[in-house]
Amino acid sequence: PPEGSPETAEPKGYNTLNDVRIGSMIHTVERGPISAFWSKGGEDTTAGGHQVLWGHFYANPDDVNWGSENNPDLFVKIWFDATGRIDVNFFHVSVPDIEVCSDFPQDNIYDKKGTTILDNRYIRHEFYKSDPETTEVTLKWDPVAEMDFDRYVLYWGSDSRHYAFNSLDNSEDVVKIAPASYTVRNLTRNQTYYFAVKAAYKGGQFSDYSNEAAIPSIHSPQDGFYVDESNHTAYTISGTAAEQADVEIFADNILLTATTASASGNGAVWSADVDFTLINGGIVHLTARSTGAVSGRITGTYRF
Repeated sequence: PPEGSPETAEPKGYNTLNDVRIGSMIHTVERGPISAFWSKGGEDTTAGGHQVLWGHFYANPDDVNWGSENNPDLFVKIWFDATGRIDVNFFHVSVPDIEVCSDFPQDNIYDKKGTTILDNRYIRHEFYKSDPETTEVTLKWDPVAEMDFDRYVLYWGSDSRHYAFNSLDNSEDVVKIAPASYTVRNLTRNQTYYFAVKAAYKGGQFSDYSNEAAIPSIHSPQDGFYVDESNHTAYTISGTAAEQADVEIFADNILLTATTASASGNGAVWSADVDFTLINGGIVHLTARSTGAVSGRITGTYRF
């Protein structure tokens, strides 16, 4: 079945095998969303050279009185195919809504998310092993409803609104996941990319470009930043995102502020002064979220 609605949960993550990290958030009546605990069941290698790992997530008994390692809420089976394909399978067996997240290769940023619900108990996240210098991105968009619609053409490049590649000329780098969802492979790791889509029609016409999407980045501050009483109510954070996209700035899972990126002609950049009094002092992990994607984490300290 299709995936449930994707969410923005950042549950506690667990490293498994071969650089795959998984996490789950259970929505409870008593406590709201809580990070699930992982219990590994076992692992093995088949005669065909495939690896498999299985286990389950459960609610922490310190969070809810029905939580127990022997009361599974979500079963997991991870299949490492000998061809390089990785299938992360989630099977919902308990409370109504359980968010599932997976990350490959493991970089503390979940690459794929979804919500298992009573009417859609199974979700599979699929990954492919690639060269360590490259990565991949999966994009989804609202489908076109016109009767004469033919296909989508996805565009991408390293400059906002200037796309050097597309799914027609570079089809070997694109995998169609669903009618309105493509995965782009062989992207240079740590390079910022911008994406847009056009609808192609049977008469040969094309739509305008869609809104732009990009993985946002934080350029300032950098790792090791320090915030104290002298600047904690107006600390400047800046970076890049898709053209004129909404950008939310988080300290761990607490929203500090929101802003909007500039037009592509001005670099598709953003900047905001944030108030750190909204959070507790200590180690802080900053992220920016925009167009369904999350930036890499910037770690620093807040003292007051």
